[in-house]
Parts: sequence; C-alpha cells; structure tokens
Amino acid sequence: MTLRSAKGADLSGANLGRAKLNSAELTGAKLVGADLRDVEASSLKAEGADFGRARLDRADLSHAELQDAVFRGATLMGAEVSSAKLRGATFQDADVTDLAADYAQDADFSGASSRLAPGWIVFWAVVGALAALTVVGIGRRRVRRRRQAREAAERSAAEFARLRGIRDEEITRLGEAIDAYDEETHVSREGDSGRHDVRDWHLALDAYEEAKAALEAARSRGDLAVVAKLVEKGHSALRRLRERGPKDELT
Repeated sequence: MTLRSAKGADLSGANLGRAKLNSAELTGAKLVGADLRDVEASSLKAEGADFGRARLDRADLSHAELQDAVFRGATLMGAEVSSAKLRGATFQDADVTDLAADYAQDADFSGASSRLAPGWIVFWAVVGALAALTVVGIGRRRVRRRRQAREAAERSAAEFARLRGIRDEEITRLGEAIDAYDEETHVSREGDSGRHDVRDWHLALDAYEEAKAALEAARSRGDLAVVAKLVEKGHSALRRLRERGPKDELT
C-alpha cells in the first residue's frame, strides 16, 4: 500500500502495516492505535501527528519530520528515527526497545521505556545457562578437591598412626634394654661406686624419658623422626656401656 497525502486525516485504528509512506504528508493526522508495523516512511512529514498507542515495530522513520508528534503509549520496538526531527515530540509510556535514533534532532525519550529485545533475551538466557554450567562445574571441582583433600588427610593420618606405633614399640624396647642392663650390672644401685660410666647411663635414661615425652607431643612425621633419634641416642649410650663393661673406672 502506498500513501502520499493524508494531511489532517483520521486514520485511527487503520491497518497500514508494510505501507510505503516515504515522503508522505501526514501533518496533523490522527493515527491512534493504527498498525504501522514495518512501514517504510523515510522523510515522512508528520508534524503534530498523533501516533498514540500505534504499533510502529520496525518502522523506518529516518529523516522524518516529527516535530510535536505524539507517540504516547506507542510501540516502536526495533523502529528507526535516525536523523529525524523530533523537537517537541512526546514519547510518554512508549516502548522504545532497540529504537535506532542516531543523529535524531532534539530527541527527548523521557517517560519512555525500553525492554530487552528478544535477541538479547535469548543471548542473556544462553549466557545465564553457561554461567550456571560454569558454577556447577566449579562446584563439582570444589567437591572433588575437598574429597581428594579429605582422602589425602585420612591417608596421612593413617600413616602417622602407623609410624607412631612403631616409635612407641621402639621406646618400649629401649626401656626393656635399659632394664636388662641394670639387671645385669646393678648400675642403678652402684652408680656412685666407680665401677660404671654413669654419664652414659644417665644419657640412656634421659633419652628414654625424652623420647616418651616427644612421642606424647608428636603431631607430625617430623616429630616422630625426633623420637627415633632420641631412641637411637639411648641405644648408643647402652652400647658404649656394654663395650667398656662395669669394671672400667672413670679416670
């Protein structure tokens, strides 16, 4: 449909979808509630025209003369008013979602509203879905890392308990070795007689007590290594005592 001039005409509710209105004369026309979707109206002259509640989705109104035109409650989703003259035009309650208004003169879209265009809705829906998948993936990785950390901690605790048991047995054997030496030599009763090297005897006793205390306080494998060294220190002192024998006197 092609329309050249309808100046001052009442076209309220008219179905002008896809009409060819390039350079048409619609000054002062009334197009309340009209269907103007996809119209080609470049360079349209429509000063003072009333487009209230009209559907102007994807309408091409570029370079149009729309001074004092009324677009109250109109829908201009995806429409174009680039380089149009808009001095005094009102867009109260109009939907200007995705409206192209590059170089429009004196444009005032205060009171208008803009929603996300369908394409953007799809875009953000996809972004949201990807974000959700990312969050789920991160959550799963965190759960996996926590499980791995827990399993590693359990293995470490089991190994610590095993090594602690070994150190405990070693301390027990050291104590038994000390008791056996004392049973043989009576060093604990004759320490001051000059028949025994009491220095190594006391070293063995001290190492035994220190090893027990260290084992009680042990919280790591490094602590258990200290216990092992103390046990070996005690055994070394006993070996020196046995090598010299109880008859050697200190000089």
